[in-house]
Amino acid sequence: MRILLPFCHAAASALPFYRHFHSGIADAAQALGHAVSRFEFAAVGQISSAETDALYRHLIAQEPDLVLDLCCWGHALSRLHVWDGSEKGQAMFDAVDASYVGWLFDQAYLQPLSMLRSERLYAAVPDEFHGEQIALVYPELELRGLALAPPAIRAADDRSSRAWSERDIGVLYIGNLHAEALTRLWSADADAALFDACADIALAHPDQPLHRSLQQAAAALATELTPVRALGILRPVEYFLRARYRLDLVQAVARAGVHLCVAGQGWTDMDLPDTVSLLAATDYDGLFQLMGRAKICLDVSTYVGGADDRVFSASVNGALCLTNMDRYLAQTYGKDHGMIYYSTLRLHEVPELLRSLLGAGARAEERALRSRDITLAHHTWSNRLQEILAVTSAQD
Repeated sequence: MRILLPFCHAAASALPFYRHFHSGIADAAQALGHAVSRFEFAAVGQISSAETDALYRHLIAQEPDLVLDLCCWGHALSRLHVWDGSEKGQAMFDAVDASYVGWLFDQAYLQPLSMLRSERLYAAVPDEFHGEQIALVYPELELRGLALAPPAIRAADDRSSRAWSERDIGVLYIGNLHAEALTRLWSADADAALFDACADIALAHPDQPLHRSLQQAAAALATELTPVRALGILRPVEYFLRARYRLDLVQAVARAGVHLCVAGQGWTDMDLPDTVSLLAATDYDGLFQLMGRAKICLDVSTYVGGADDRVFSASVNGALCLTNMDRYLAQTYGKDHGMIYYSTLRLHEVPELLRSLLGAGARAEERALRSRDITLAHHTWSNRLQEILAVTSAQD
């Protein structure tokens, strides 16, 4: 198969994960025997006339069967047309019979999926409930198929150089904290009651996808939930939940006397106990380096039916990973080995769990190695690409 990967320079410069994911996916596609080409463009949502001409020439030369658009940031490419005798013309990728996959690495309502145009449009999503999300906020969007494909890793992402018992970081959390989100930024909005009800239901039911909490809130308040209204509420409430979950987890661990290292932006503005050591924000390679020094990595996620990248990054670097989401991960790691799970409703249990793991010695190291083996068997970019191609091939 001939696969085209759009590559946005502005996104790669601002967000190191984008460049790293892009490279991992390209390497996986080539290792699986596919021909891979990259089309570079400058900015999200903007395509110059020179880039349009370059894309036209690229398509003629490469004749791709499939476009994999990371984060949907190449959406402007999908909207380019060629003249076919009709008034509007034909979308450029449709003209070469290429399927188009918008590969989401965030909640569906936080990436420009709805701006993609293709007669053979697919979405690859990090959460099994994103199909419901998309139907709620983008009911007009016609998808041929949906593939569950969370972020992944490759063996080369292992930067660890120390045995588990010799690592100099006991407990590590990596993630930015947007403190302004904690104030519930919607307080002056006309829909503030609906925002609050959605957030409160979500906090009380963290194992439920956020859009269902919003639907319950709307039903309780006997108010109509249009797609536009749902979209306007989900975005800031999810932003709030991310910040709330992160701060609550770090404070629960630190206030119980467990020392942990925290890396990321925004934490210096928080009133944290002396048990927290703040590290500078890091790029993606630095993230792997830190995880390779840690015995335990904490993860807190809003992907109820999926996973973020942190769990796999920590695992491939030989760290034990504690995460609040088990629905997707338990399918490959199991409930009692590999990944370790906790609930945001019982954060008081986490400190004692950490102490037990830190004192477990060889048993904890064995568990970390078992988790790494599972990660490399089931959660690589090659695994994800095969899962996506199984969906697109079945429909085309």
